Amino acid sequence: MIQRLTVLGIATLFLLAACGAPSTQTSVPSSVPSPAGMDVTPPAATGNDDQQETGTSDSGATANGVTVLETTGQYRRIRHALGEIDVPLDPQRIVSLDPSIDTAHLISLGLSPVGATTNPAINGGQFPSVWGEVAQRVKPVGTMQAPNLEAITGLQPDLIVYNITYNEGEDYDTLSAIAPTVAVTIGEGLYSDLEQIARIVGREDAAQAVIDAFEARLAELATTTKLAGKRVAIATIFPAEQTFGLLGPRSRLGEALAKMGATIVPER
Repeated sequence: MIQRLTVLGIATLFLLAACGAPSTQTSVPSSVPSPAGMDVTPPAATGNDDQQETGTSDSGATANGVTVLETTGQYRRIRHALGEIDVPLDPQRIVSLDPSIDTAHLISLGLSPVGATTNPAINGGQFPSVWGEVAQRVKPVGTMQAPNLEAITGLQPDLIVYNITYNEGEDYDTLSAIAPTVAVTIGEGLYSDLEQIARIVGREDAAQAVIDAFEARLAELATTTKLAGKRVAIATIFPAEQTFGLLGPRSRLGEALAKMGATIVPER
């Protein structure tokens, strides 16, 4: 649960940073709320033709559990946690079963999923307002804990992305019968999940632009928050359980704050 909230916060910040980075599709929000006055107006789309080369092999390219084995003129062959699958080079109808991480990263990369699950424990089960106008277009397909297979099928997806860490109860074979399905895992490192999603959809360049914008934002915050040299404890409060937990320096939020100069305690 602690790690879950950390990932959620970082994925949301990536989405905010992405709106100030070069976009590859016009489906990104035209405006979204920004932290601390951050400029998040997205520029015009540039297209994705440069990422659809044919006859290439990327056997050595791995991003936290996702390996691109081959790219042809028709598909991208992916090795993931549950096997190998051929996915479209430029998927147009993506369904994401993890709203907090995978969906947010897809949007930050300039993609607008046709369907996504919700999380009743977050934002009242509604799509986050930070998604901007995309939230109005995405169709709900049940909850993260109980996806609606009939609704997913009805959207005729060409790619399904689900997070094996949080959707582990879902039947992969059933989902794969609907559309090519990639099971992603929670990786280690601040940018691992974003890079993993980017590799699946062939938008590594867009991911790097998001990372660059995020790093620039962290550098800006480092000068305004004056965290350099300060010892910071990150507490996550759980009102329902009447308890709390502490995040360490290897958590994503810990890594982000460390980049702003803070020393995270406890050290582990």
